[in-house]
Amino acid sequence: MSWYPTDDSLPRPTIPTAYRSTPTSSTLGRMPLSLTTAYPVPVEAEVVSRSDFMHVMLRAALGANYLAPITSPSYMLDVGCGTGRWVREMAGEFAGARVVGLDTASPEESNPAISGVFATSAVRARSYAFVQHNVLEPLAFAPASFDLTHMRQMTRDLPVAVWPRVVGEMVRVTTFGGWIELVEGDLVRNGGPALETMQRWVLQAWQQHGLDPRISTQLGDLLHRLSLTDIRTRTVELPIGPHGGRFGELMGADLMARIEGMRAQIIAARIASPEAFAQAQSAIRQEMQRGGYFQPFYIVCGRR
Repeated sequence: MSWYPTDDSLPRPTIPTAYRSTPTSSTLGRMPLSLTTAYPVPVEAEVVSRSDFMHVMLRAALGANYLAPITSPSYMLDVGCGTGRWVREMAGEFAGARVVGLDTASPEESNPAISGVFATSAVRARSYAFVQHNVLEPLAFAPASFDLTHMRQMTRDLPVAVWPRVVGEMVRVTTFGGWIELVEGDLVRNGGPALETMQRWVLQAWQQHGLDPRISTQLGDLLHRLSLTDIRTRTVELPIGPHGGRFGELMGADLMARIEGMRAQIIAARIASPEAFAQAQSAIRQEMQRGGYFQPFYIVCGRR
């Protein structure tokens, strides 16, 4: 989840000039907010770990785990795989494929009682693997190794300055004719003064580490500059709060949990006092009850 001010009080990030170009023209368009209230609530959303929550909500909104027009991939890579849920689900969908997850730590096997996708057979387990690797270093794979190279929800982990290099490595290890896909969230929209204040604080804290999730709006441009073709984009808007039904209520609970997770960092950096932070939290709960918060997510893919 991301929070940012919608005004210009903090400078917006830019991908380094060498990688900037005109916007891409090939898109799949935008899913309007009016459709988001019809999103089904994934069964596992009630019990899934916080690290997997947004994965299952995005899957429900998109109706799939990917946008790229793949049919029978042989090898796929998930950069920054986290718990490995996307890896396992893709291995289940493409029985003949080998799916590799890459992260700084190997994911622990989740409790099979949470979701059947983790209750894999020995044969299924051989269809995926995990590699420990820091994505800030060159990827430890030969060129043109994967038919689909995927990365999502990494704007809170990758500084703005390294995105061209990291995505460039993804391009290098993708087969000619294969696909690179990125999925990232933009700012929470339609908020009131309390949310705007909290977004400003969180962004200030992130920028101290070179992070700025607002680069999500520039990823199509980045793929274009990296010489990818047939670039496709899609935007989905996830409702946050009661106006989105049970889906929105779950999103609202997740938003509040993530804000709470930023408390110590914001107070330690003296961006806000404990009293001001608590006051903003309380006001956000009230805003969310009567407002129409939503968060856009951008799904961008291109062919090498």
